Amino acid sequence: MKKDMIDHPPHYAEGRKHEPIEVIEDWGLDFNLGTALKYISRAGRKDDIIMDLEKCVWYIQREIRCIKAQREIERQIKLRKAGPDEFYAIAEEVASRPEFKDVPPEGTRLFYIEDFLHKD
Repeated sequence: MKKDMIDHPPHYAEGRKHEPIEVIEDWGLDFNLGTALKYISRAGRKDDIIMDLEKCVWYIQREIRCIKAQREIERQIKLRKAGPDEFYAIAEEVASRPEFKDVPPEGTRLFYIEDFLHKD
C-alpha cells in the first residue's frame, strides 16, 4: 500500500487512464504549468476542491508573470541595444519590479541568453 502512495497515489491514478506526470512529461510542461495541471487533476480528490483550484491559479499566475518578465527583458535588451554582458543586469532589474514579484531573475522560462542570442 505504501509503495502505491508513492508510485501511483489514488488522488492521481484511481479511475484514470493517464496520471498527471505522464501528461506533464508528454506535453513538455515546465514546473509552473505542470504543477497547475497536477492541481487540476486532483481537485477535490485529495484536499478541498477550492484549495486545489486556488493553488492551480497561483501557479498559472506565476507562469504569466514569468512570461511577461521575459518579454520585458527582451524588450529592454532590444531597446538598449544591450550586449550579452548586460543581459543578467537587465534581468535582475526587471525582476525587481513590483509587477514581477517572486519571479527570479534567472528562472525556468524567464530568460535564456542562448535562446535570445539566436533570435532574429
